[in-house]
Amino acid sequence: VVSTSTSTDEAQAADHKDLPLAEKIKLIVKQHPEFGAFKIKRTLNTLDYGYTKVSWFNVRNELGILGLNNKSKRLQFVSKEL
Repeated sequence: VVSTSTSTDEAQAADHKDLPLAEKIKLIVKQHPEFGAFKIKRTLNTLDYGYTKVSWFNVRNELGILGLNNKSKRLQFVSKEL
């Protein structure tokens, strides 16, 4: 039995590549609310997010704009999304 989950995973990864930075950060926060700006920066620079290169400071600024600049706010954001 062959699973087709890899093709859907690839399609989802392709979708992530074309998203604006703020949306990519929201997706990462939804998956990993415990991640800080540096881990989010490292996650953005992976295949799933199109090797998006952005500085730690820019991620930190974007988190502030989104109102997700501390761990408790990110956890609250995730709990509201569910």
